[in-house]
Formats: sequence, C-alpha cells, structure tokens
Amino acid sequence: MAQYRTPLQPFLAPVGAVLFGASQEPGSLGHGLLLNLRSGALARRLHIVSERHSEIDGMACHRSLSQIQAPLSLALIATPAPTVPGIVDHCGRRGIHAAVVFSGGLRPATAAGARLRELAARNKVRLFGPQALGYIVPHAGLNLTPVTQAVPAGNLALVSQSAAVCANILDWSHNDEFGFSAIFAPGESDDLELPAILDYLAGDPHTESILLYLEGLRDARGFLTSVRAAASIKPVIAVKAGKSATSARIAEAHSGVRVDRDDAFDAALRRAGVLRVRALGDMFSAARALTTPRKPRSNRLAIVSNGGGPAVMALDQAEQLAITLAQLAPPTEDRLRQLVPGSWSAGNPVDVLFDTGPKRFVEAITTCLDDPGVDAVLAILTPNVYVDPLAVAQATIGAVEQAVKPVFTCWLGEVNARSSRAAFARARFPTFRTPENAVSAFAFMVNWVRNQAMLLEMPPALSSYVAPDVAAARAIIDGALAEQRLALTLPEAKGVLAAFHIPVSQTVLATSPTAAVHIADRLGYPLAMKPALAAGTPKAAGSVRLQLRSAPEVALAFRELTASGNAPDGVLIEPQVSKPEGRWLSIGIRQDRLFGPVISLSESGIAPVIYDARAVALPPLNTRLIDALLDTPYVARLLGAVPGKPAVAAEPLRRILLRTSEMASELPWLHSLEISSLIADSAGAVAVDVAIAVQPLPEERERYGHMAICPYPAQLESDATLKDGSRCTLRPIRPEDTAALQDFVRHLSAHSKRLRFFSALSELPMHQLARYAHIDYGRDMVIVATGERNGNAVVLGEARYSILPDGKSGEFAVVIADEMVGKGLGARLMNRLVDAAREHGLSLLRGEVLASNEPTLRLLEALGFTVNLTDDHTLVEVSQRLR
Repeated sequence: MAQYRTPLQPFLAPVGAVLFGASQEPGSLGHGLLLNLRSGALARRLHIVSERHSEIDGMACHRSLSQIQAPLSLALIATPAPTVPGIVDHCGRRGIHAAVVFSGGLRPATAAGARLRELAARNKVRLFGPQALGYIVPHAGLNLTPVTQAVPAGNLALVSQSAAVCANILDWSHNDEFGFSAIFAPGESDDLELPAILDYLAGDPHTESILLYLEGLRDARGFLTSVRAAASIKPVIAVKAGKSATSARIAEAHSGVRVDRDDAFDAALRRAGVLRVRALGDMFSAARALTTPRKPRSNRLAIVSNGGGPAVMALDQAEQLAITLAQLAPPTEDRLRQLVPGSWSAGNPVDVLFDTGPKRFVEAITTCLDDPGVDAVLAILTPNVYVDPLAVAQATIGAVEQAVKPVFTCWLGEVNARSSRAAFARARFPTFRTPENAVSAFAFMVNWVRNQAMLLEMPPALSSYVAPDVAAARAIIDGALAEQRLALTLPEAKGVLAAFHIPVSQTVLATSPTAAVHIADRLGYPLAMKPALAAGTPKAAGSVRLQLRSAPEVALAFRELTASGNAPDGVLIEPQVSKPEGRWLSIGIRQDRLFGPVISLSESGIAPVIYDARAVALPPLNTRLIDALLDTPYVARLLGAVPGKPAVAAEPLRRILLRTSEMASELPWLHSLEISSLIADSAGAVAVDVAIAVQPLPEERERYGHMAICPYPAQLESDATLKDGSRCTLRPIRPEDTAALQDFVRHLSAHSKRLRFFSALSELPMHQLARYAHIDYGRDMVIVATGERNGNAVVLGEARYSILPDGKSGEFAVVIADEMVGKGLGARLMNRLVDAAREHGLSLLRGEVLASNEPTLRLLEALGFTVNLTDDHTLVEVSQRLR
C-alpha cells in the first residue's frame, strides 16, 4: 500500500483551473475570485468559461469548456444554482475531478442539490462546497476566495464553518506575530469537509496550530477520528458556537449541520485532545500560549511583578479560572527575602518593587522556577522611569530560555512595551498586554495539557471487573419491545442495572394487602411503598409512603393507595435505604444526535436542570477518564467533605460509572436511562429509583455503530507462540504505540520499506503515524505484534485494513520485522486481521503487492488469497472473499 495521499491534492496543486461565473462587476463574487486568481500562482493556468463575455479585464473568455485545449484538473463554479449540476457533469466528462462550488441554494433537500450530488458521484468529482467561501494557502500563492485583502503567511491554520466569521478574522489587523499557513471555509460541503481538511493540516509542514470555528457536524465519528490524529501532533483550538437551544437551532438552519446539546460537544472536544475556548480572540491567545514547547505539569502559578496592583488583577483572574496560586517552599521564600529585602510580599505573588533592574527581576523568576511546587511563572512588568523594558525582556529571555517550565510575560503599556513583546514573540515566549489575558492563556495551556492526556485513553467496552450478564439485560429489553412498550417498569429497570452489577434496592410488586405484608416481612423494615404505575406514568402527589415500620402500617398504606385510585395495578415495596450522611446523586445516559450515548453525573433533583450543573462524558470510559469526570469542580464540591458529612467514597461511584459506560456500549436499545436517586456516602452507593426508555433497532447493524468513539476491541488480544518457540502478543494498536511503531519502521531494511510503503522512506511522517495509532476501530484496524527487548515493549510486525467507501470491503497491508521472517508471524498477523474484518462484517479484503515480492505472495496464496494482474506490470492485486 502506498503512503496516504490527501484528497485535497487536486485542489491544492491543480495542473490547470477553469472559472465559471467570472464577472467584471466590482464587488461581485465572480470579480473578487478573478482578481485573486489572476494575482496568484494559478494566473498562467487559469481559463474562463462565460457565455456572456468575450473578455473580462483583458482576459479572453471561452464560450464552452470544450474550447479549452489546455490541461485542466480543477473547476471553480460561481454561477446560479440551477446551472451548477450541468457544469459539474461536463467537468466530470472532461476529466476534471475536483470542483469548488461557491454557489448557494444547493442543499441536498433541493432538486438542484440532489442532482449535483448524483452527477458528482457518477463522474467521480470531489466537491468543496456548495456555499463555500473557498480556501487560501499563502505559502503556495493560492487565494481561491472572493476576499481580496492580503493574507500574511504564517503558521496558523484556520478552518471555519461560517464564511462571515472567516471574513471577519481575515479583516483583523494582525501584527508580525501571527500569519496563516492555510484558511479553509468549506461552507455546506458534505463531501470534502472537516475530516479531509484536518487530515491535510495534520501533515502540513507550514501549520503549527489549527484554529476551528464550529457550529455543528455532519460526520461526528469521522471528525473525531481526524481531529484526534491532528491534536496528537499539533495544538487544535476550537470555538464552538450555538451553546443555547435557540442559538443551536439557528446554527443548524444556517450551516446545514447537525447540532445538539453543547455539553456533549464540549465532552467530545476534550476527549479528542482539543482545547475549546469561548471567543474568537481567545483562539489567538491560546495559540500564542501554545507556541512555547514548555508545558506545565499542573496548574500551580507563581507571579513575579514590579507592582502590586497588576499582581492583584492577575490573582482575581486566577481565582475565577480555578488556577492555583503556588505555595512557595520555605527555601524559596528565604531566597526571595534576601533578594528583595523590605518587600511587602513574603511569598507568592513576588513583588520585586518598582525600581527593580534586570538582575533582580530575572533572579526572582528563576528562583520561582526552581521551586518544585511551581508549574509556571507569570512575569509582569509595569513601565516607569527606573526600568528599561527591553533590557529586562532581553535579560529574561537569556536567563530562562533553557527552562523546562513555561514563563508567561505581561509587559504593560504600549509604546514602551512594543519592542519587548516583539522580542518575546521571536523567542517563542507567550506574551500578553494585560495580566488577565496572561492568566487566561495559562488556563488554556493547563486545559490543553489535561485534554492531551485524555486523548491517549481508548477503553474497551467492558471493564476488567466481573462480566455483566448482557443476555439477561437484553431479555428484559426484548420483552418490553415485544409488548410494544418503549419504557421499562421499575422492577425491569432495576433488573437491567443488577445485570450490570450496579447495587440496587430490591423492589417487589404486591397486588393485595396480604401479599404486601408477606413481602414486607421478607424484606425487613422500615419500607417504602409507591404505586405500580405503567412505565413512564408520573406519580401523583402524595402517592409515596415512607418509613413503614410494621405489618399494620403496610396493610393500611396499601388500602389507602388503592382506594385513592393511584395504584390500580398494585404497589411496589422496597426497603427504605438509610444513609443519613449520603448525597443524593443522579447518573444518566441520553442519546445525542451527533455523538450517540452521553453519560451524565449530577446532584439529584431539579437543581441541575435549573442551573445546568452536571458533568458529562462520552463512553466508553475507564478509571482515568472517570477520575477526570469526578475532578470536575462542580462534582468535586458535590462529593467532597462538608460540615457534618464525610466525602463520598470514590471507588463505589467509580465502579457504578464504569458499569454505566458498559450499558451505554453494549445496550444500544437504551434510548435513555436515569438513575434519579443514587444515594452515596463514605461506605458505598445504591440505586433507589431508575427510569429506562428503550427503542427498537434493526438486526443488521454495526455493534458499536451507535457510539461516536468506538471501544477498543479487547476481544482481539491474544498471545501467540511462533515457530521458533518465541512468544508475542497480537492486539489492536493503541495511541501509546506511536513511538514503538516509529521505531519499528526505522529499523526495517530499505528492501522491506520499499515492499511495504512502495518507497524508501526513513520513517513515517508524524501525521501518518498519528493516522495509524489514533484510529476509529469501527472504520480501520491495525493489528500489531508486540514483544519485549531489554525490558521495553517493541513492535515486531503490523497488519492493517481500511474500510473502503462501499462499507463492505477493505484495503489491507502487512509487514514484519526483518529478523522475524520465517517464524510464522506474517501468517499469524494476517489470520488475526482477517478474523477482525470478518467479525466487522466485511465481505472482501484486497490489497496491492509488488510483483517482485514473492515471499508475501506465497504467504497470501497459502492463506486463501487470489492473485490478479493489474494494468501496472509492477503490481498485482490480491483479494479474499470473507463471506
């Protein structure tokens, strides 16, 4: 298999371009496009088709596409919507397979939009658009937008789902600190959109950070796969608009993308390693912060300032953003007292006084950096007659440029601070105009570091605890669906929880006073009683009886409830759970339109609804991801110790959340689940009340197709003994395998690299390595063979497939370490890969092999693959039908 080639290649390096819809009217779309194209790299390869004009601004026009004899590979279309499908059809028949569609009014629901997509698919024309603003690649001299102002070249890439937002950002006045490597505004494109753009930018050497303006998604799984790979090698910073229900509805109408609850989108971005910020300006502040290669271990900040007021302002912002003011160690405080005798500040923040010089200022910074309790330093300089801002800046750069901890700088003022800020920017020190902005940028960096840790987590669907009884839970759900019920009764819902080993209070149905007393005697007192209502029916006010302590009380309560008409089908009796120090919590699963099941944790009752106070996460979860959920400030306060009550025990709650994740993964029939009363204290937790709504599903479906993040397929892991008696482990690749996989490729012989990659590359490019390790297991599979060498895990071989657009076939490749040849490892890897493809439901695996690669061809033929010739005499195609 050859190396990955971006589908954007024909758009970025066309052999020739043709413009439909050029105009000589200033201020029009066609005129702006023509101006940019004629002044850019495509000027000598540009042609115009126009039935209205013979020439525009001195450039000849062709009446039809057939009149152009020059080679063409890209079409630019800015004509009325009804004409666009026919133009794309003509382009496809001419051999042009890439088109940028600027025209609007072409959504799939319109006749012209449906026809456009039909003809593009038939002629294999890839579409960027419709309603696209276009794209700009300054380093390549490309501006395929109607925006005519100059765009400075730099290292930031911008991708915007809004043309207006993109044009607004381009109109900003950027200083020399920022420029753009690429700008993409795909409009309503549902062909080439976010996943393809992110894959390209991940591998673009000019791009150091990626900025996203998002309103919604068309392909959540594709987006998460691509953005995870990109975020693993360079910062990705996003603004997501449409936070409220009203703005989300408008965003969906505006962009034609799918939108749902903002908290689920936020959880998805965190899980993908993306830093989310709230405003467009924050994107650039965060990018400035993340330019430094130095990253903090935690959020403990030390502040060094030559003025008390700016330090106080920084402290206010730190408290608001939950940034911890570092507690300096006694040796650090002693050193600072010697350095700044007479200062009012005995610790952090460190006031080096108004008349400080470069030496004192820098020594205070380095003293704080040396403290093990400090993760970063914010240096604030106020201009005055005693200090030379540039001299202090240069001294700071020289003293701490080798530091491993980040230093943020804030030189106040404008005229006197401008040269200092430029010096910091050149040295890649994050620098800001105000203390608040500097602290906010540090918070961005802290959150980015935390999200990067989440990026590496790819849990399986099932935890390592005792396996749940999925069959029992499925039988309860099937029974309800067979009766055409979409909600479970309380005993049924508790049965599902019990099947997944979640502690529940026992609930028993009683249909007579005598039965109620017998049940009460068996369960033990005190008891609670409530009507046995049809699933989904709300309880009437006053229909729950608590603290029933004797048989007469039970019989009386039964008669009262039935006589009132509130319990026509009997009553439910359960033990009264007594946890006087407990917190009443709620754990739920809901279905999000973009991301599938979403898990939430909050306080029980109405408060979370009123204040929107809940923590959410996307399954599958593991203990590290659950700990991040429990560390959410709101949840940490809810579960922590309060006067008269100890903290809630973390381990029982952690197990319940793991089991909830298992249910979300293994029971796609769950439309919603709400454990509305989970009582948790320092000893444990028990579910008292739960409601479950279910939904029917088709039999033919992908096992984890309902989830935005496919679980790690742990069932494909196993140990293997090779022909020489050595042992290895066969398993799906994980994100943490990137270094070992790169080392494996580096040590392949030049001959093996040519056979596998069809080239003699020395190592995998970082973006391709990320695409290998950060995969969607539902769309791609990489099986690695791992062993141990000198106490370190090493990759001995790898086999992979990628599912092709038809969804039923996959393209595969395999390679093993040179020293493993002849040990049977290749056959082991291919058998495991075939098993994985068959389990996924693929019907065909195929790949290309060099005709000279006789050992691999013999292996594949022995495994049942068929060899066929191709038009290229150096390649053969091998394939195997799986069913």
